[in-house]
Amino acid sequence: MTDIITASFAPSGANGAALSARLRGELTHSLATIAAGLGRSPPVLPPGRLSAAVYARYFDLLHAVIADDPEAAGRALDAVEQVLLQPPPAFLRRWSDLASDEAALFDRHINVDPTTRVALEAPAPGSAGQARDAIGAALSLLEAAAPELAAEIRALIGEIVLVAGGVNENSLFDGATAFACWGALFLNADEHGDRIEAVDGLAHESAHALLFGHTLGHPLVENGPDERHASPLRADPRPLDGIYHATFVSARMHHAHGRILASGLLSAEEAARARDGLASSRAAFADGHATLQRHARMTPIGEKLMADAAAAMAAA
Repeated sequence: MTDIITASFAPSGANGAALSARLRGELTHSLATIAAGLGRSPPVLPPGRLSAAVYARYFDLLHAVIADDPEAAGRALDAVEQVLLQPPPAFLRRWSDLASDEAALFDRHINVDPTTRVALEAPAPGSAGQARDAIGAALSLLEAAAPELAAEIRALIGEIVLVAGGVNENSLFDGATAFACWGALFLNADEHGDRIEAVDGLAHESAHALLFGHTLGHPLVENGPDERHASPLRADPRPLDGIYHATFVSARMHHAHGRILASGLLSAEEAARARDGLASSRAAFADGHATLQRHARMTPIGEKLMADAAAAMAAA
C-alpha cells in the first residue's frame, strides 16, 4: 500500500513518514538505475532508518554521473555501499563525534552557497551538553503540547549534529538543513541552550526538511536565483526560493510557539519568551508573504503549501 502524501501546512507524523518513505523509494530506484549503467548490481538498502551520510554519498554519486565520469561514479558507488554497511548513528551527536571523512562530506553539502559559507566546528563540551539536554526537554515539551509536530519531527529527522561556528566569519549561525543530507539537522549548540531555543530550532529546521521532502529539493518558485529581495529572516537580499522557505518556516515557528503557550507547561519567563517569538514569527510571516505575493511565481506545490500556511496564520 502506498503512503499518501498530503501537501498541507498542518504538521503530521503520518505525512512526515510518507515523505521519508518516498525519499527512500526514490533513492532505491536511482541507485538501481545508476548501478545498471555502470554494469553493477544495485546496492541493498538495509531495513529501517538510513543515515544522512547515505544520502550525502548518493549525491556525490549523482554529481559524478551528471559529469559523465564513470571512474568517479564507480568510486562514489563504492562509498555508498560502504556507508550502507554501517549502522545508523545515534540521534544526537557532536561535530567532534563525526569521522573526518563524514564531517568533510556534510560540510561540502551544507556549504553549496558561496555567499553564505558556514564555518562548521565542534562545540565546547559545556555547550554541547546543555544543548543535548535542551533538545531532549524540547522534544518532551512538543510531545505534550504539539504531538503532531513532535511526530512529524521524529519521522523526518533521524539525527541531530551539534555544531558551532558562524556564517562568513561574522554572522550568527543558528542551524542548517540540506536536502543532500536528508534526515539530519545541524544545530549550533551555543544557540540552543534551553528548551525554548531548542523548540525554535527544531520547528525551524524541520520545516525546511518538510519542504525539501515535498519538492525533492527543487525550488518552490519559478523565479531564478539571481532575482533577490529583502528576506524576513536574513539581513541580506535573498533569492525568492529562500524567502519562500523563510516565510513558511516562520509560520511553522508561530504554530510551535502557540502550541507551547497554550499547553500551560511553561514557566512565566518561558511564556514571555514564547509570546515574543509568537509576535516575531507572525511579523516575519507577514513580511515574507507580502514579498512573495508581489514577486514570486510559485510552483503548484509551492502555491498550495503557502496558501495553506496563510490560512493557518489567518486562523491563529
